[in-house]
Amino acid sequence: LNSSTINRPLYSSFYTLFHTLRDVSLVFPYYYNKIRSISHNVILLDLGFCETVFGTLFRFYIYGYEFG
Repeated sequence: LNSSTINRPLYSSFYTLFHTLRDVSLVFPYYYNKIRSISHNVILLDLGFCETVFGTLFRFYIYGYEFG
């Protein structure tokens, strides 16, 4: 057994991993953009709702602290 036959499986696994990662990195933005465009409005609505709720609570907290 020389070193090349020992190192070959490791090298091939790294090579496969590299290609898998490259394919994922190529495909991921496409699906990410699709998912983001679909859920963009929902996320914005959720953020606006949370912002309104937290803003109202914070305002009540400030008013209660100042005038309480």
